[in-house]
Amino acid sequence: MARSLSFEQVDATVQRADLTKYRRGGNQWFSRRDVASNPAEVIKKLCAVWRVVGSIVKLVAGIPLLPAKWREALKTLIALMDTVCEGA
Repeated sequence: MARSLSFEQVDATVQRADLTKYRRGGNQWFSRRDVASNPAEVIKKLCAVWRVVGSIVKLVAGIPLLPAKWREALKTLIALMDTVCEGA
């Protein structure tokens, strides 16, 4: 989380995104079977969603009113997902 995000930046990202294709029934939805048979493709799809939703999580992780352990947990998730999605 090198840079801080503004509400406006996050909102613009979310407003531009079309995540409907990743919902159940959408053309980018994946099943448990897909996870086992083609994990690389699943990671690409998961990371596409993370690039949108991750900005919300990153913004929330910076809220000082949240307990420190909650922020720590969110920052751990952020670091893991950013690492997984770095090359995807």
